[in-house]
This record gives sequence, C-alpha cells and structure tokens, in this order.
Amino acid sequence: MDLTVFPPFFFSLSVAVVADLGKFLHWRVKLMEIGTQLLNMTTVNTMVQIHDYEGVSMFSSNDATKAAAKETVKIFGDHYPELLSRKFFINVPWVLSGFYTFMLPFIPARTAKKFVVCSSSYKEELLAVIPAENLPIKYGGLSRMGNETLPVEAPKILLEMIPLKTTVASRTFFASEIKVEQAATVFWEFVLLADDIEFACNFVDAEGKLTNVETVKKVGANLTIGKFDAPSAGTLKLIWDNGYSIFTSKTVFHRHSVVPK
Repeated sequence: MDLTVFPPFFFSLSVAVVADLGKFLHWRVKLMEIGTQLLNMTTVNTMVQIHDYEGVSMFSSNDATKAAAKETVKIFGDHYPELLSRKFFINVPWVLSGFYTFMLPFIPARTAKKFVVCSSSYKEELLAVIPAENLPIKYGGLSRMGNETLPVEAPKILLEMIPLKTTVASRTFFASEIKVEQAATVFWEFVLLADDIEFACNFVDAEGKLTNVETVKKVGANLTIGKFDAPSAGTLKLIWDNGYSIFTSKTVFHRHSVVPK
C-alpha cells in the first residue's frame, strides 16, 4: 500500500491570497507539510490530492495565478519529490484548459502523468483510487467532514466500519440480511458508484411478522442513510433491486451497525 487512506482535510483559498505570491506559497507549503506528517513512509509514502474548481470562472486564470502555479511546481519538485500518487482536478471549466497547457512545460513528464483533469463526472475515477470510507460525501463517498446536514446521526461505530462493495447484476437483486438479537436500533448507509437502483427495507420479527420499513423507491448515486428501531429480535433486510436494468450492473458501497437498546 503506497497512498494515503487517512480522512481527508480541506482548505479554502481566496483570490486575494493568490494575488500575494509570498502569502500563497506560505499557505501552500503549510498544506503540504500537514499532508506529509500523515505519511509514515513505511506503509504509506505517497498521497492523493483533489483540487476542486467548483465556482471558478473563466476569468480566474491570470498572471498572478500562473506565477503562483509555476513557483509551486518548482518548490514541490525541489523539496517534495515523488510524494504524489495522483492529483485530481475536478469541476474544471473547459475554458480553463488553456491554463493546463500553459503549465505543462514546467511540470516533469513523470509528474504530469499523475494528473487527472475531470469536468462534471469524476466519481468513478476518484473511487478507483480513494476508498469509499475516505472519500467525502461531497464527492460521492461516505466520509463526513463535519459540516454536512444529514437526516440521521450515525453512531461512531458505523462511521469507522469499512463498507462492503457489492455489484448487483442487471435483472437481479441483492439482499443484505442483518440479524437483530434483541431490541435495537439499526443504522445503515450506502452509495452507488453510478446510475440509480431501487431500494427497499423490511423487518421480520421472531414470530414471522413482517414490517415494511421502507417501501420500494428509486435512489440515485448520492449518499442514502436510514435507521430502524427494532422492537425485538428478528431480521432486517436491505434490498437493492436492479431488475429494471436490461444491460447495466450497479455497484453499491454499503455498511450497517446494530446498536442494542
């Protein structure tokens, strides 16, 4: 294993900071230093970076930003060689493609090969490199950053679990059966790699009584979370139905926890 799997950290950057080259370089080096402190250089010795250009306009590329990028490349090449596994540029406006053309001559070829420029579609590429439990909800994963507004407050034990990855073939369904030994609250969450799928949930108690917890509904690729207060022992079923899809299989990252009352 050679890339970071620690929970990601984020910093925002104002245009005013970029305009002040010294202030920008101080900020950018500090950010890199925080990242390198999370590497132990034995099992984890490279990092993945995400540069999000959401909200950046076509007028954002100017002499100040080009000078800042050029100097950053030089400093990182001199002082942080081979620490980068992959760098994703997401939500990049097509009009800014010229900015990357400008930067290529200043970037070593081996480094440029690690750059991945995406527009509006990037989730599959991110999840191919970053585990779902470490990719923030904002980008299609399961990791909380602390500022999300969610309908269900998940327990810490759930958030620390590594999700299962299940592929539901076309015209089939998959059911995850959760055994409940006593009265308890069951929490679950899942995300799709792409597309959509039908989801339902039911509970069968020890006497065979069926309770429809969630009726069949079509859900998209964003995070879906839920909980159920089981009044007694029984089995909770999470069901993902891809029967309506003729050709396309769906990949689901899912996890659950049972908290006894």
